[in-house]
Formats: sequence, structure tokens, C-alpha cells
Amino acid sequence: MKAAFELVNTQIDYSFSVEEIHLPYFISRWHFHPRHVEIILITEGTGNGLVGDSIQSFGPGTLALIGANLPHVWLNDKSHYQQETDLSASAIVLKFKEDMLGQTFLNLPGLQPVRHLIEERSKRGLLFFSGTQQKIAEEIQKMLSLPDFERIIKLLEILKLMSCSEDFQYLSSAGFTNTNNLNDCDR
Repeated sequence: MKAAFELVNTQIDYSFSVEEIHLPYFISRWHFHPRHVEIILITEGTGNGLVGDSIQSFGPGTLALIGANLPHVWLNDKSHYQQETDLSASAIVLKFKEDMLGQTFLNLPGLQPVRHLIEERSKRGLLFFSGTQQKIAEEIQKMLSLPDFERIIKLLEILKLMSCSEDFQYLSSAGFTNTNNLNDCDR
């Protein structure tokens, strides 16, 4: 199955997007973002996340980092699609360009772990758990009410926490080959 190219709409007023989603079920399809990294915190709903060549169950509290070009989709359990259900799906989704702060920012001394997180580790997708997941989930919730400058600082704090954490597992296998081609996909 071909992954669809999803254009990330970052508003002119913001350096990156922070979106809170509330729906009966997640409306998405197998897709990727060519130059954007995604952080997703599931706050309500259950189902399976397909990331690269993996399938993982998700529920409230699931926290994942999805690298640029990595195909993924979050599909709710069948019970979410029933007409007579009061189930819902909610998430907070952050999307940012790999070079959001400029081509050389991540080359600054002290930022090598963040650069490695974004340029290398995120390409397989990461699922965070334990203390890291709880701390980052709190920080993501705070972002919703912050102005742009403070959001940038909070994002850097979150990336630092992720880059230093050992409370994660890779989602895609090391052998996963990403064959996305912008000329050969739906938009």
C-alpha cells in the first residue's frame, strides 16, 4: 500500500503546529510527512498504531515520536466506529520541521543528543513509557496554552527529555526500508 503525502499546515503565526484533536475516532490514512517530525500524545481512545513495519496497541497516555518520511496511521478499535457509541478519540499532535530553528542550530555544542534524536533515532519511530512518558505528557499538555516563544522553549525541553531517555522502544525494525516517493503517492 502506498503512503499518502500529508502536507503539514503550520500557521504563519507559529514556528510549528500544536493541535488538540477530539473526534469519535481518528480520521487518518497511511501517510507520511516529508520534512516534518511528529510527536503524538494519545489522551483518549484505544486501537492500533501502524508505524513503518510495526503494529502497536495504543491507549490513553501513548506517546510517540515519528520521524520525517516515516509512514504511519492511528486506527481506533472497531467499537469506536459503532453508531450507538459514546467513545471518542483525542490526541495532542505536535509537528515541526527538522530544521525549524535553522540549518545550523542543531550543530551547536550541547545539542548533539537532540540532533541524533531527530536525524537518526526518529527515523524508526519511538514509543516512550514510564517516567519519561509521564513527564513529557505533562509538558505537552502545558503547550496548549502557551504563546509561540514559550512553545518553542517547551518543545526544546521535550526534545531534550526524549533525547536523554532510555524509557523508549523503537517502533520500526532496523531493517525497515522506507520507499516513499513524493512523485508516486497520493496527496
